[in-house]
Amino acid sequence: YQRRVHGDLFKEAKEMNVYALRGHERPVRMIKFNADGDLLFTCSDDGYVVVWRAEKAEMVGKIKCASAVKSIDISKKSDLLITSEVAAGFGVYNPLTGESLGLVKVKPGFTAKHCEFSFGDQMFVGLIEQGGNSEIQIYKTEAVLKNQPLMPKVFLSSKITQVSFGNLNKFVYFSSLLGSMSKVSPTTGEQEKKVKVHNDAIMSFTFSPDRLFLFTCSRDETYAMVDPDTLEKLYSYNFHGNISRSLAISPLYLPGSKPVQRFHVLVGGGQDEKEVTTTRKKGGFEIKLVNYITNEELAEIKGHFGPVHSLSFSPDGKTFASGSEDGFVRLHTFQPEYYTYKLEQSQGVQNILTQFSTIH
Repeated sequence: YQRRVHGDLFKEAKEMNVYALRGHERPVRMIKFNADGDLLFTCSDDGYVVVWRAEKAEMVGKIKCASAVKSIDISKKSDLLITSEVAAGFGVYNPLTGESLGLVKVKPGFTAKHCEFSFGDQMFVGLIEQGGNSEIQIYKTEAVLKNQPLMPKVFLSSKITQVSFGNLNKFVYFSSLLGSMSKVSPTTGEQEKKVKVHNDAIMSFTFSPDRLFLFTCSRDETYAMVDPDTLEKLYSYNFHGNISRSLAISPLYLPGSKPVQRFHVLVGGGQDEKEVTTTRKKGGFEIKLVNYITNEELAEIKGHFGPVHSLSFSPDGKTFASGSEDGFVRLHTFQPEYYTYKLEQSQGVQNILTQFSTIH
């Protein structure tokens, strides 16, 4: 855990607590905490979803899926788990027992790429693709669970990388290999906005906990803050010459008479493994902790030996996890110094943060 600013501010501080968890045999594609923060879910190309007890960093169980799993999501009550299984479709499971509760099969020739619950978990959205052609499909969760006839709402597009419901399910947002962000009505499929945000593929995007903004990660070696209403780019940040693949936004607030939000993001990525030996660039597999208001790099976290595909903060902001091409999940717990104002101690920085928090 390398501290990159404020000199020797933390030279007496202990290292961050880190657990290296090995539950997968192939690259880890996505990791997510449940809403209570006591469980961590990870999925991999090896066809398994692994459930971990976050506090003790111990494996609870493994769920065998039909094929490689590219993405997962967990319902608010932690009673449902959905998976995007490449060759099979979208699976629904009991996350505690591993029981299969339903499966939405993909059309012949298509593969399942991404899935995500709506607000309230009454629907979920799935992304399938064939070559450069993509389909966004919206399913009613109850219909899948009861094995009722499925009549999904289908929207066609091309070269989509991720799809997610926006605030209160008013819009469905999706990113593309061409660097654009779009949003459509989930009822009519009518496109509301489409804006080019990056000069290359958007690898992923993440909404802030309050849904007031989102961040995009791109192959163009930058990440950006975007306004969900207009899809206009508010700020752009350099990822030090490497592909940014995943980002997590801290939900933490520091206590006090006027609680101040921790305006921190974790950003991970790195170049493709096949390019590491053919270029002079470093792999860039380090995770950056950044203040996204002042654009200060606060820390660099090393440990992975391949591109970081997924990052996730626990709901209380005290722990985060990372999943990588190297097959490892790393679970990090911040030291007490992180919960003080020392990390951003200059008066100028504090004035900026306090003013932004008031406006925010």
